[in-house]
Amino acid sequence: LHAWLTRGDKIVAMLRICPAGKHLEKVSLGRVITTERGLGFGEQMVKIGIRLAVERLGAKVIKIQSQEQAKGFYAKLGFRPTSEPYMHEGLPHRDMEWRAED
Repeated sequence: LHAWLTRGDKIVAMLRICPAGKHLEKVSLGRVITTERGLGFGEQMVKIGIRLAVERLGAKVIKIQSQEQAKGFYAKLGFRPTSEPYMHEGLPHRDMEWRAED
């Protein structure tokens, strides 16, 4: 699934929502991108991604492979680290996951 935000007729942010087993063993979010930084589009996009993953895919756990420099951004949205840093696509990354409240 792909989700995006528009501002007027311009796409300003998007992300990918992958069903369990497609990219990672659990439902995952990936490729969060924004065209403009500092306006909250990334945060809105991740919140939309979580909502869609729960509503459409029944996710109780959502995995991400966060760039190390973005771990604080994801932490404030409820993601917790589940790995030590590792290199992926030439950049340090860390696995993180979000869990639905019981």
